[in-house]
Amino acid sequence: MPQSYFALQDIEARSSLDRNESTDHADDDKNRLDLLDVATISGISILRRIAVFGLFAIHTLLIFLIGLTSTTSSISHTHYSPALSYLQDKHLKSLPQMYDKLITFNGTLDYPSEFRGLPSPDVDRAWNRSINLGAVNVSFSEEDMRLLGVDPDTSVKLPPEDGGVYRLHFEFSHQMHCLNYLRMWTYRDYYEGTHEEFSDSPAMQRMHIDHCIEMLRQFLMCHADTNLVSTNWVAGRQKPYPNFNTKHICRDFNAIVGWAWNHQIPIKPSPKPAGVHELLYPP
Repeated sequence: MPQSYFALQDIEARSSLDRNESTDHADDDKNRLDLLDVATISGISILRRIAVFGLFAIHTLLIFLIGLTSTTSSISHTHYSPALSYLQDKHLKSLPQMYDKLITFNGTLDYPSEFRGLPSPDVDRAWNRSINLGAVNVSFSEEDMRLLGVDPDTSVKLPPEDGGVYRLHFEFSHQMHCLNYLRMWTYRDYYEGTHEEFSDSPAMQRMHIDHCIEMLRQFLMCHADTNLVSTNWVAGRQKPYPNFNTKHICRDFNAIVGWAWNHQIPIKPSPKPAGVHELLYPP
């Protein structure tokens, strides 16, 4: 048989073998691609699950942080320190504490409030309700006084017949006194001779006024109001006019004053007891 025939057979055999190998390789490649597709799809599915879970976790964390921030903000309105918080819970648990009263301030220039206007017994009565309060009827121990930040040895105690407790007052009462004193100062011709504050020397009255302004300044800066005031165009005015009729979340002031009246010890004039610890200068 011619040599060329065997050569041709060898070529055809090798060609057939190559085709079979190519087919096998193609099948193997296809199988590998199929496996790769399955793995890829599975990987994408796993990644998608991880992504969804991650987003859910982040969303949950954000809700928690917002809630925590809101709670912390609320707490900061009601308690100024852990010590004061402890004293509030121990002695003033029934006192209205929460900021839960929605109030719209009336910022109209001529709003007829019971606290404003020409001097009269009715106007004085409105102010004095939150000013002429006695001592708060709470039994603070010496340790409680230290938590309050004061020295119990130099703090005034009421006589035994009045309970023998430390003489404590709500600070809002002094703040209302200061604001009322500024009001009365603008009508001092009416109040001179009828109020003790106006029987002092002019220098002492000036010092008293400046003291009240300073106390109110510190209070306002401590509780800096970040509420937002809008403005309006008003007929006859060329500049935007501020709208001070703003909404606020407040404590129930009337309820607090009512609580104070129901838990007070009226202060009776009495001489300074002998042997008490005295400060050399006013605090």
